[in-house]
Amino acid sequence: AYDLPEAITVGLTLEECGFALLEDPLTLDAPDAYKRLGDRLRIPVAAGKHEQTRWGFQSLLESGTVQMLMPDFSYCGGISEFVKIRSAAATHGINLVPHVSGTMFSMASALHFLASDFRQPGRAEAGVGFLENLDIFALF
Repeated sequence: AYDLPEAITVGLTLEECGFALLEDPLTLDAPDAYKRLGDRLRIPVAAGKHEQTRWGFQSLLESGTVQMLMPDFSYCGGISEFVKIRSAAATHGINLVPHVSGTMFSMASALHFLASDFRQPGRAEAGVGFLENLDIFALF
């Protein structure tokens, strides 16, 4: 995690380079810093890969600190809990990108989620889904 000035600098640089989001730039223990960061950037600030259950994500949603959630199937409580987190995110108009921790369970769950006809909040039709995984090329 960066401190707030570093996160702002990195975020602005990523914006200039056309990146889609800034993932987990700060510790989740500093929701005010996340809010101030989000106010300075045009790209979404994403977080949540180490958050657990819908109640943990609820505090992120209610605080307005992130613009995108990234729950990990292996960590958030499994498939059914992921679906509940997705529903909570949708009620707040927040997009969601599955995070993959490297396990085959997490990868299979994320791919199944992306193959479903889920529409992100405010979209008339399903868009191209993102999948966050550093090891994806090793799978092919």
